Amino acid sequence: MIDPIAPLVAARKISIVRLFESGQVKGSEWLSPNHYVVSATVDLLEEAQAPYELMRESSKGHAYFGDYLRNVPTLMGDHWCDTKYLIKNTDGVTVAYLGLETGRRVVIDFAHIPLMESGDPRLILLIKQWLHAHPDYDKIYYTMRYGKSKRAPLDAYLGVILLGRVQVQLADEDAHHTYYMRTLAGRGGETK
Repeated sequence: MIDPIAPLVAARKISIVRLFESGQVKGSEWLSPNHYVVSATVDLLEEAQAPYELMRESSKGHAYFGDYLRNVPTLMGDHWCDTKYLIKNTDGVTVAYLGLETGRRVVIDFAHIPLMESGDPRLILLIKQWLHAHPDYDKIYYTMRYGKSKRAPLDAYLGVILLGRVQVQLADEDAHHTYYMRTLAGRGGETK
């Protein structure tokens, strides 16, 4: 029997890949034609602190990154991430924070925190593609709260592998899971 959902999943996957590729035409820092990544300077982090405070005070997203919001009072003082980026739109407005915890050519985990109530939900999918194409990293590990049954179609396209559940006592849909993604840079042989 043919799965009636399969064509929709494939079309969605292709459209998000096309969106990312159309941004990459503008330059390697572009996630899409409307969003790009900048390295976070002290001034930019100070500028992004006000919307981050609003996000901390609201209840939006607390199911996904509430532990981060509770434990990181300032973006500049983010003790979990050693490499920090901001995502801006074409108007120059900062729409999200992206922090990476890195090792030698490996991203150990990352935090994506929207800084606008009306943020684009596709940003996380674009960020995954950007990290996948990033020349400085061979491997990406990250933890997210969706289970085996809720695997994003893009994950299959990028070759993301589920390593396992972090909280074994929780139901699959409620638990954090750790994932592994080898990048384009890491495909050319043994990684460090």
